[in-house]
Amino acid sequence: NEYRKKLQKGDDAYFITLSNTYCDPAQKYSNLFETINKPDTIIQQRGGKPVRNVFIYLLKNYKGK
Repeated sequence: NEYRKKLQKGDDAYFITLSNTYCDPAQKYSNLFETINKPDTIIQQRGGKPVRNVFIYLLKNYKGK
C-alpha cells in the first residue's frame, strides 16, 4: 500500500469482502464516502461446488478526512 497513491477527495475505491469473514463497508466507511453501491458477487467454487461468495463494493466520492 505504501506504493499506491493516497485517496484524494472525490476518488472512488473498491471494498472486497468474503462471505465467511464478511464485513459491512457501510458500517466502516459510510462517513468517508458519499455512496456505497450494492455489491457485485463472485461465487468461488472448489470441485464444481460453491464454497463462498466474494462481494465487491464500489465506494464513490471520497469525502476526505
